[in-house]
Amino acid sequence: MHKLLIFTFLFFPPIAVAQNIKHPEEATPTSRSQENVADEPEGFDPGGAEIKIITEGDMTFKEYSLNGKVYMVKIQQKGFPPYYLIDRNGDGRMDEQVSELMGPAAPPPNWVLFRW
Repeated sequence: MHKLLIFTFLFFPPIAVAQNIKHPEEATPTSRSQENVADEPEGFDPGGAEIKIITEGDMTFKEYSLNGKVYMVKIQQKGFPPYYLIDRNGDGRMDEQVSELMGPAAPPPNWVLFRW
């Protein structure tokens, strides 16, 4: 029993420390310019996403899609801060509305483990 407790205390603190490590800013994708990276929500990494820009009057919509599925829409109206509609679970419905006025809310990590 004591060996299990010692193992638990020795193993889990490095995991907690590893979760707080920040990635360097140099890891931003090279296909995007620096001025475009600055206006995205904190923690957003488009990776290999396709970005479709639609302009209607004084509003601009940016649709971010991956493998043909839209997972985020950025809506920018002239003179107002942008806000984002995000599909967190991939069901095709935008679940969350994020505005820069709400503060930095980084999305939880999502990984693709298997794809077939």
